[in-house]
Amino acid sequence: MNLHRLVVLGARGSHPAPGPAFVDYGGNTSCLALRATDRMIVFDAGTGLAGLGRRLVAGPALPRRVDLFLTHFHLDHVSGLPSFAPCYRPEFELHVHLAASAMETGREALHSMFTPPLWPTGWEGIRAAVSFHELPERLDLGGVYAVSHAALRHPGGATGLRLDGPGRSAVLVTDNEHGESGPDPALIRLCRDADHVLYDAQYTPGEYEEHRGWGHSTWEEGVNLAAAAGAKRLWLYHHHPERDDAAMDALVAEARRAAPGVDAAREGTVLDLETGR
Repeated sequence: MNLHRLVVLGARGSHPAPGPAFVDYGGNTSCLALRATDRMIVFDAGTGLAGLGRRLVAGPALPRRVDLFLTHFHLDHVSGLPSFAPCYRPEFELHVHLAASAMETGREALHSMFTPPLWPTGWEGIRAAVSFHELPERLDLGGVYAVSHAALRHPGGATGLRLDGPGRSAVLVTDNEHGESGPDPALIRLCRDADHVLYDAQYTPGEYEEHRGWGHSTWEEGVNLAAAAGAKRLWLYHHHPERDDAAMDALVAEARRAAPGVDAAREGTVLDLETGR
């Protein structure tokens, strides 16, 4: 993995979407990763995390420290963690960063994932050095990156995350149900002047009417948020697991009629956070 490039390893929501009709946009659930000089920075631990773990174990030149930031603990955002190979290697450090309001429930949720009968090894089977950290308002990472956050509207709670890099920034706003009176002022602040915003667009505007209260949003609301925040580029994210490649193409085309620069995140999408490239 190249330095300072945030890579989408999974963009699907709710559950994985395998099969030949889901190749272009990918079927793995929420996960993004960036290689910094001294660490891997990872947002969410959906099924896209497993492949990253294999690459880290096989690549001795890659960092042994992983800073994992979780938006919340629904399965599509954490189910890759028990299959994350560095968990079982003593040379790795896994630093899990959670919002203060999620610290207690987060610890319990992650411990339970490794507990039989859900997983055979138990938490004691983890050999990496694991630590939990409460997110401050702004967290400095090695003097090069910084992470800030804001609360989202989602059943059980969720956290939006912003990563500021050496020249550019990216914001992950996933599992968020928009309000009725326009974009949330806290989210506008989080996304202000961001180079990239990845936004929960699980539903079309028509589908949303049947799913009020489910904690998700639409491409239309993503366009509104990006415009209010002055964000440079909007990426649709958390794709519905039944929306295949053809349907995704149609969704993107519809969104572009309202905002020509919109695109949809795919597995393998690379967002460069270094100025000048």
